[in-house]
Amino acid sequence: KEALNLYSNEIKTFREQKYEKALSELRKSAETKRSPGSYIDLGMFYGLNGEYGKAIQWIKKGIELKPTGSGYNGLGNIYMITGKYRESLQQYSAGLDIEGVSVDEKAKLLINLALLYDRKKETLDPKGDELRKILKRIDSLPEFVREQYRALYDSFMKSVSSRASEVDEDLRNSVLW
Repeated sequence: KEALNLYSNEIKTFREQKYEKALSELRKSAETKRSPGSYIDLGMFYGLNGEYGKAIQWIKKGIELKPTGSGYNGLGNIYMITGKYRESLQQYSAGLDIEGVSVDEKAKLLINLALLYDRKKETLDPKGDELRKILKRIDSLPEFVREQYRALYDSFMKSVSSRASEVDEDLRNSVLW
């Protein structure tokens, strides 16, 4: 119950954009729960605030305790944002390889993987074969999941078809956390 209260306080504080207080709540939660999710949440917070070294450290700590799709997704996002594209590819792929990964996590991993292949196609996927495979996998997700991410997916598909190899300067706002 104490951990649940701490988590509720974390969310409220983060929404109020009180960085130091939110960070304190997340740290307390991680120390109290000592769970993969609490470490990954703390890492995500650091990542969303541009502290990538700390983000990687905490997310890896969570993944070591229990590999999760959200952990690998977060780590993949950090690596993509920091220009470590092959490492990002490895993390997204590892998340997809987890047995029992939730459909929601799978959708986020696939969409971020598609984003990565699209943005770095000249080095990772010059012919576009991998991107086409990923898009087929996204299309094979249950309809309710595709609908949940429809706006993002449609925006992504429009972007893919309308530009050559431009890269958004702010990937932090492009990836699905």
